[in-house]
Amino acid sequence: MAGDLIAMPLCGSRDSPKFDGRTLAHLLCFFEDIEILGEAAHISEEAQIKVAIRYTDLDEVEVWLTLMAASSRNWDTFVAAVKDFTITRSQCTVKMTWESTATVPKDLCTTYC
Repeated sequence: MAGDLIAMPLCGSRDSPKFDGRTLAHLLCFFEDIEILGEAAHISEEAQIKVAIRYTDLDEVEVWLTLMAASSRNWDTFVAAVKDFTITRSQCTVKMTWESTATVPKDLCTTYC
């Protein structure tokens, strides 16, 4: 029956969504999976935020909990904040990696992060 509730998978189970912080593409799939499961389980946006935090990698959890949007009740605001943070962090990582391997004097490198 279409209206039947499903239970959210346990954290760490093979059926639970996972995000390990690798790429924005993985993050988008992770959030989509949370939304699909959240709709099927009829949970609130606030509960979806808690579930997303619970299902993600522990290193990511520490960072996500520092975002103001993590304590909001708005799923879209939370998703936007995490995406923005992930994009910014990815750009910083690429720039810092290039700078650390480049053979130019340090004073010629501009640090943005």
